[in-house]
Amino acid sequence: QAQQSDKAIEYLQKSVECYKKLKQDEENDMADVYMSLGRIFDAKGDFDKALEYYTKTLKIKEKCFGALNSELVNVHNTIALGFRLRGFYDKSLKHYESSLEILKSIKGERHPDIAKAYENIALIYRSQQKYEDTIEQFNKALEIWKSVSGNKQSEIGDIYHNIGLVYVTWGKRTEAMEYYKKAIEAYKVSFGDKHPSVLKCYNSIAFIYEGLEDFREALKYYLKAVDVNPKYKSEIDLAGTHSIIASLYQHLGQSEQVVEHHTKALEYKIKDLGSTHPTMASYMYKLAVSLQKIKKYKEAFNYASDAYAIQKKHLGEENQSTKATNNLLTELFQFVKQDY
Repeated sequence: QAQQSDKAIEYLQKSVECYKKLKQDEENDMADVYMSLGRIFDAKGDFDKALEYYTKTLKIKEKCFGALNSELVNVHNTIALGFRLRGFYDKSLKHYESSLEILKSIKGERHPDIAKAYENIALIYRSQQKYEDTIEQFNKALEIWKSVSGNKQSEIGDIYHNIGLVYVTWGKRTEAMEYYKKAIEAYKVSFGDKHPSVLKCYNSIAFIYEGLEDFREALKYYLKAVDVNPKYKSEIDLAGTHSIIASLYQHLGQSEQVVEHHTKALEYKIKDLGSTHPTMASYMYKLAVSLQKIKKYKEAFNYASDAYAIQKKHLGEENQSTKATNNLLTELFQFVKQDY
Protein backbone atom coordinates (compact mmCIF):
# COMPACT_ATOMS: atom_id res chain seq x y z
CA GLN A 1 0.00 0.00 0.00
CA ALA A 2 2.81 2.43 0.90
CA GLN A 3 4.67 1.59 -2.32
CA GLN A 4 1.50 2.20 -4.36
CA SER A 5 1.01 5.57 -2.66
CA ASP A 6 4.61 6.58 -3.35
CA LYS A 7 4.24 5.57 -7.01
CA ALA A 8 1.02 7.58 -7.31
CA ILE A 9 2.73 10.63 -5.79
CA GLU A 10 5.62 10.24 -8.23
CA TYR A 11 3.33 10.12 -11.29
CA LEU A 12 1.15 13.00 -10.05
CA GLN A 13 4.19 15.19 -9.38
CA LYS A 14 5.40 14.47 -12.92
CA SER A 15 1.98 15.64 -14.11
CA VAL A 16 2.47 18.84 -12.15
CA GLU A 17 5.79 19.45 -13.88
CA CYS A 18 4.20 18.83 -17.29
CA TYR A 19 1.41 21.34 -16.59
CA LYS A 20 3.97 23.90 -15.49
CA LYS A 21 6.01 23.44 -18.68
CA LEU A 22 2.84 23.86 -20.72
CA LYS A 23 1.99 26.94 -18.62
CA GLN A 24 -1.31 25.32 -17.62
CA ASP A 25 -0.52 25.32 -13.91
CA GLU A 26 -3.51 27.53 -13.08
CA GLU A 27 -6.13 25.47 -14.91
CA ASN A 28 -8.75 23.22 -13.36
CA ASP A 29 -7.02 19.99 -14.43
CA MET A 30 -4.00 21.07 -12.45
CA ALA A 31 -6.24 21.70 -9.44
CA ASP A 32 -7.56 18.12 -9.68
CA VAL A 33 -3.99 16.81 -9.64
CA TYR A 34 -3.25 18.85 -6.51
CA MET A 35 -6.44 17.51 -4.91
CA SER A 36 -5.36 13.94 -5.62
CA LEU A 37 -1.93 14.61 -4.12
CA GLY A 38 -3.61 16.11 -1.06
CA ARG A 39 -5.79 13.04 -0.56
CA ILE A 40 -2.80 10.69 -0.80
CA PHE A 41 -0.76 12.65 1.75
CA ASP A 42 -3.87 12.87 3.97
CA ALA A 43 -4.26 9.08 3.85
CA LYS A 44 -0.58 8.73 4.76
CA GLY A 45 -1.18 10.86 7.86
CA ASP A 46 0.73 13.90 6.62
CA PHE A 47 -2.03 16.50 6.90
CA ASP A 48 0.35 19.46 6.74
CA LYS A 49 1.52 18.37 3.29
CA ALA A 50 -2.06 17.50 2.29
CA LEU A 51 -3.24 20.94 3.38
CA GLU A 52 -0.57 22.54 1.20
CA TYR A 53 -2.06 20.79 -1.87
CA TYR A 54 -5.69 21.36 -0.81
CA THR A 55 -4.95 25.09 -0.48
CA LYS A 56 -3.41 25.18 -3.97
CA THR A 57 -6.54 23.38 -5.27
CA LEU A 58 -8.78 25.94 -3.62
CA LYS A 59 -6.88 28.93 -5.05
CA ILE A 60 -6.94 27.60 -8.62
CA LYS A 61 -10.63 26.66 -8.49
CA GLU A 62 -11.55 30.07 -7.06
CA LYS A 63 -9.64 31.69 -9.93
CA CYS A 64 -11.28 29.41 -12.53
CA PHE A 65 -14.86 29.42 -11.23
CA GLY A 66 -15.25 32.17 -8.62
CA ALA A 67 -15.58 31.84 -4.86
CA LEU A 68 -19.19 30.60 -4.91
CA ASN A 69 -18.96 27.69 -7.34
CA SER A 70 -19.94 24.11 -6.52
CA GLU A 71 -16.41 22.98 -7.49
CA LEU A 72 -15.18 24.44 -4.20
CA VAL A 73 -17.62 22.67 -1.84
CA ASN A 74 -15.76 19.37 -1.73
CA VAL A 75 -12.42 21.11 -1.19
CA HIS A 76 -13.74 23.19 1.72
CA ASN A 77 -15.36 20.10 3.29
CA THR A 78 -12.20 18.05 2.93
CA ILE A 79 -10.06 20.75 4.58
CA ALA A 80 -12.70 21.25 7.30
CA LEU A 81 -12.77 17.53 8.12
CA GLY A 82 -8.98 17.41 8.33
CA PHE A 83 -8.93 20.31 10.78
CA ARG A 84 -11.83 18.85 12.80
CA LEU A 85 -10.16 15.46 13.21
CA ARG A 86 -7.05 17.22 14.52
CA GLY A 87 -8.90 19.47 16.95
CA PHE A 88 -8.50 22.76 15.05
CA TYR A 89 -12.18 23.59 15.40
CA ASP A 90 -12.13 27.31 14.54
CA LYS A 91 -10.27 26.63 11.29
CA SER A 92 -12.63 23.75 10.51
CA LEU A 93 -15.68 25.92 11.19
CA LYS A 94 -14.43 28.57 8.78
CA HIS A 95 -14.31 26.07 5.91
CA TYR A 96 -17.65 24.44 6.77
CA GLU A 97 -19.25 27.90 6.78
CA SER A 98 -17.69 28.65 3.39
CA SER A 99 -19.13 25.41 2.06
CA LEU A 100 -22.57 26.31 3.46
CA GLU A 101 -22.46 29.76 1.86
CA ILE A 102 -21.66 28.24 -1.55
CA LEU A 103 -24.39 25.62 -1.25
CA LYS A 104 -26.99 28.24 -0.31
CA SER A 105 -26.07 30.36 -3.34
CA ILE A 106 -26.55 27.34 -5.63
CA LYS A 107 -29.32 25.26 -4.06
CA GLY A 108 -31.33 27.66 -1.94
CA GLU A 109 -32.21 27.25 1.73
CA ARG A 110 -34.00 23.88 1.81
CA HIS A 111 -31.92 21.18 0.18
CA PRO A 112 -30.50 17.98 1.76
CA ASP A 113 -26.95 19.21 1.13
CA ILE A 114 -27.74 22.34 3.17
CA ALA A 115 -29.02 20.13 6.00
CA LYS A 116 -25.78 18.13 5.96
CA ALA A 117 -23.78 21.36 6.05
CA TYR A 118 -25.66 22.47 9.19
CA GLU A 119 -24.95 19.06 10.73
CA ASN A 120 -21.23 19.46 10.04
CA ILE A 121 -21.25 22.84 11.77
CA ALA A 122 -23.19 21.33 14.68
CA LEU A 123 -20.47 18.72 15.16
CA ILE A 124 -17.88 21.48 15.47
CA TYR A 125 -19.90 23.31 18.10
CA ARG A 126 -20.42 20.02 19.98
CA SER A 127 -16.66 19.44 20.04
CA GLN A 128 -16.26 22.98 21.43
CA GLN A 129 -18.93 22.22 24.08
CA LYS A 130 -21.11 25.03 22.75
CA TYR A 131 -24.28 23.07 23.31
CA GLU A 132 -26.88 25.77 22.58
CA ASP A 133 -25.19 26.53 19.25
CA THR A 134 -24.98 22.80 18.50
CA ILE A 135 -28.69 22.29 19.02
CA GLU A 136 -29.51 25.40 16.99
CA GLN A 137 -27.59 24.00 13.99
CA PHE A 138 -29.13 20.54 14.38
CA ASN A 139 -32.60 22.12 14.48
CA LYS A 140 -31.90 24.01 11.25
CA ALA A 141 -30.95 20.68 9.64
CA LEU A 142 -34.03 19.05 11.18
CA GLU A 143 -36.42 21.56 9.62
CA ILE A 144 -34.96 20.89 6.19
CA TRP A 145 -35.13 17.10 6.57
CA LYS A 146 -38.76 17.37 7.71
CA SER A 147 -39.62 19.26 4.54
CA VAL A 148 -37.84 16.90 2.13
CA SER A 149 -37.82 13.43 3.72
CA GLY A 150 -41.44 12.30 3.40
CA ASN A 151 -41.76 8.79 4.84
CA LYS A 152 -38.00 8.19 4.72
CA GLN A 153 -37.28 9.54 8.17
CA SER A 154 -33.92 7.98 8.97
CA GLU A 155 -32.21 11.36 8.65
CA ILE A 156 -34.75 12.87 11.05
CA GLY A 157 -34.07 10.01 13.46
CA ASP A 158 -30.34 10.68 13.24
CA ILE A 159 -30.85 14.35 14.11
CA TYR A 160 -33.09 13.52 17.08
CA HIS A 161 -30.53 10.98 18.32
CA ASN A 162 -27.69 13.47 17.95
CA ILE A 163 -29.63 16.12 19.88
CA GLY A 164 -30.23 13.50 22.57
CA LEU A 165 -26.48 12.88 22.78
CA VAL A 166 -25.87 16.61 23.18
CA TYR A 167 -28.35 16.83 26.05
CA VAL A 168 -26.71 13.83 27.77
CA THR A 169 -23.29 15.49 27.56
CA TRP A 170 -24.89 18.70 28.81
CA GLY A 171 -26.31 16.82 31.80
CA LYS A 172 -29.96 17.33 30.76
CA ARG A 173 -31.24 13.77 30.98
CA THR A 174 -34.96 14.49 30.70
CA GLU A 175 -34.51 16.37 27.43
CA ALA A 176 -32.19 13.64 26.17
CA MET A 177 -34.81 10.94 26.75
CA GLU A 178 -37.42 13.05 25.00
CA TYR A 179 -35.30 13.23 21.86
CA TYR A 180 -34.28 9.57 21.99
CA LYS A 181 -37.97 8.66 22.03
CA LYS A 182 -38.61 10.95 19.04
CA ALA A 183 -35.72 9.22 17.27
CA ILE A 184 -37.30 5.82 17.94
CA GLU A 185 -40.56 6.86 16.28
CA ALA A 186 -38.73 8.29 13.25
CA TYR A 187 -36.56 5.20 12.85
CA LYS A 188 -39.60 2.90 13.13
CA VAL A 189 -41.20 4.65 10.16
CA SER A 190 -38.10 3.99 8.05
CA PHE A 191 -36.89 0.63 9.33
CA GLY A 192 -39.50 -1.11 11.51
CA ASP A 193 -39.38 -2.00 15.21
CA LYS A 194 -36.27 -4.17 15.48
CA HIS A 195 -33.67 -2.34 13.41
CA PRO A 196 -30.27 -1.47 14.99
CA SER A 197 -31.07 2.26 14.78
CA VAL A 198 -34.13 1.75 16.98
CA LEU A 199 -32.20 -0.47 19.36
CA LYS A 200 -29.36 2.03 19.85
CA CYS A 201 -32.00 4.48 21.13
CA TYR A 202 -33.33 1.89 23.58
CA ASN A 203 -29.75 1.41 24.76
CA SER A 204 -29.29 5.16 25.17
CA ILE A 205 -32.48 5.50 27.23
CA ALA A 206 -31.56 2.46 29.33
CA PHE A 207 -28.13 3.98 30.02
CA ILE A 208 -29.77 7.14 31.39
CA TYR A 209 -32.07 5.15 33.69
CA GLU A 210 -29.10 3.08 34.84
CA GLY A 211 -27.24 6.28 35.73
CA LEU A 212 -30.28 7.36 37.74
CA GLU A 213 -30.20 3.94 39.50
CA ASP A 214 -33.71 3.20 38.25
CA PHE A 215 -32.73 -0.37 37.46
CA ARG A 216 -36.20 -1.64 36.58
CA GLU A 217 -36.73 1.03 33.91
CA ALA A 218 -33.19 0.47 32.66
CA LEU A 219 -33.90 -3.25 32.36
CA LYS A 220 -37.08 -2.61 30.42
CA TYR A 221 -35.18 -0.71 27.73
CA TYR A 222 -32.11 -2.97 27.67
CA LEU A 223 -34.39 -5.97 27.12
CA LYS A 224 -35.96 -4.13 24.18
CA ALA A 225 -32.46 -3.42 22.90
CA VAL A 226 -31.59 -7.12 22.57
CA ASP A 227 -34.84 -7.97 20.78
CA VAL A 228 -33.22 -7.51 17.38
CA ASN A 229 -34.23 -8.77 13.95
CA PRO A 230 -31.96 -11.84 13.42
CA LYS A 231 -30.52 -10.47 10.19
CA TYR A 232 -29.01 -7.53 12.11
CA LYS A 233 -27.50 -9.51 15.01
CA SER A 234 -23.96 -9.05 13.74
CA GLU A 235 -24.41 -5.24 13.96
CA ILE A 236 -25.32 -5.19 17.66
CA ASP A 237 -23.11 -5.83 20.70
CA LEU A 238 -25.50 -8.39 22.13
CA ALA A 239 -22.84 -9.88 24.40
CA GLY A 240 -22.14 -6.53 26.03
CA THR A 241 -25.82 -5.69 26.49
CA HIS A 242 -26.63 -9.11 28.00
CA SER A 243 -23.76 -8.58 30.45
CA ILE A 244 -25.28 -5.25 31.51
CA ILE A 245 -28.70 -6.88 31.88
CA ALA A 246 -27.13 -9.56 34.09
CA SER A 247 -25.55 -6.91 36.32
CA LEU A 248 -28.91 -5.12 36.68
CA TYR A 249 -30.66 -8.33 37.67
CA GLN A 250 -27.88 -8.77 40.22
CA HIS A 251 -28.76 -5.37 41.72
CA LEU A 252 -32.36 -6.58 41.96
CA GLY A 253 -31.34 -9.88 43.55
CA GLN A 254 -32.75 -12.05 40.74
CA SER A 255 -30.05 -14.72 40.56
CA GLU A 256 -31.63 -17.02 37.97
CA GLN A 257 -31.92 -14.16 35.48
CA VAL A 258 -28.31 -13.19 36.20
CA VAL A 259 -27.20 -16.68 35.12
CA GLU A 260 -29.48 -16.60 32.07
CA HIS A 261 -28.02 -13.38 30.71
CA HIS A 262 -24.39 -14.14 31.55
CA THR A 263 -24.91 -17.39 29.62
CA LYS A 264 -26.30 -15.50 26.61
CA ALA A 265 -23.47 -12.99 26.78
CA LEU A 266 -20.90 -15.80 26.68
CA GLU A 267 -22.68 -17.57 23.82
CA TYR A 268 -22.71 -14.44 21.65
CA LYS A 269 -19.07 -13.67 22.46
CA ILE A 270 -18.00 -17.19 21.52
CA LYS A 271 -19.82 -16.82 18.19
CA ASP A 272 -17.88 -13.62 17.56
CA LEU A 273 -14.40 -14.61 18.72
CA GLY A 274 -14.25 -18.33 19.45
CA SER A 275 -14.09 -20.13 22.79
CA THR A 276 -10.35 -19.70 23.44
CA HIS A 277 -10.04 -15.97 22.78
CA PRO A 278 -8.52 -14.08 25.77
CA THR A 279 -11.73 -12.06 26.18
CA MET A 280 -13.69 -15.22 27.00
CA ALA A 281 -12.08 -15.57 30.44
CA SER A 282 -13.92 -12.54 31.83
CA TYR A 283 -17.30 -13.78 30.55
CA MET A 284 -16.65 -17.29 31.88
CA TYR A 285 -15.59 -15.98 35.28
CA LYS A 286 -18.74 -13.87 35.66
CA LEU A 287 -20.92 -16.84 34.68
CA ALA A 288 -19.07 -19.10 37.14
CA VAL A 289 -19.66 -16.63 40.00
CA SER A 290 -23.37 -16.34 39.15
CA LEU A 291 -23.72 -20.13 39.01
CA GLN A 292 -22.00 -20.41 42.39
CA LYS A 293 -24.65 -18.14 43.90
CA ILE A 294 -27.45 -20.51 42.86
CA LYS A 295 -25.40 -23.49 44.07
CA LYS A 296 -24.74 -24.99 40.65
CA TYR A 297 -21.21 -25.76 41.72
CA LYS A 298 -20.18 -28.27 39.09
CA GLU A 299 -21.16 -25.99 36.18
CA ALA A 300 -19.49 -23.09 37.95
CA PHE A 301 -16.31 -25.13 38.44
CA ASN A 302 -16.20 -26.07 34.74
CA TYR A 303 -16.53 -22.46 33.55
CA ALA A 304 -14.00 -21.25 36.12
CA SER A 305 -11.57 -23.96 34.96
CA ASP A 306 -11.92 -22.85 31.34
CA ALA A 307 -11.43 -19.21 32.37
CA TYR A 308 -8.33 -20.11 34.38
CA ALA A 309 -6.78 -22.01 31.46
CA ILE A 310 -7.21 -18.99 29.18
CA GLN A 311 -5.88 -16.53 31.76
CA LYS A 312 -2.89 -18.72 32.64
CA LYS A 313 -1.94 -18.92 28.96
CA HIS A 314 -2.40 -15.26 28.07
CA LEU A 315 -1.84 -13.42 31.37
CA GLY A 316 0.32 -15.74 33.45
CA GLU A 317 -0.22 -17.20 36.90
CA GLU A 318 0.81 -14.04 38.78
CA ASN A 319 -1.81 -11.82 37.15
CA GLN A 320 -4.50 -10.57 39.56
CA SER A 321 -7.37 -11.83 37.38
CA THR A 322 -5.75 -15.25 37.11
CA LYS A 323 -5.30 -15.35 40.89
CA ALA A 324 -8.95 -14.38 41.46
CA THR A 325 -10.12 -17.20 39.22
CA ASN A 326 -7.80 -19.64 40.97
CA ASN A 327 -9.28 -18.58 44.33
CA LEU A 328 -12.76 -19.18 42.95
CA LEU A 329 -11.72 -22.64 41.78
CA THR A 330 -10.43 -23.41 45.28
CA GLU A 331 -13.78 -22.42 46.80
CA LEU A 332 -15.78 -24.42 44.27
CA PHE A 333 -13.60 -27.49 44.58
CA GLN A 334 -14.84 -27.98 48.14
CA PHE A 335 -18.29 -28.67 46.71
CA VAL A 336 -17.30 -30.82 43.71
CA LYS A 337 -14.22 -32.74 44.89
CA GLN A 338 -16.20 -35.94 45.23
CA ASP A 339 -16.72 -35.84 41.45
CA TYR A 340 -12.97 -35.68 40.71
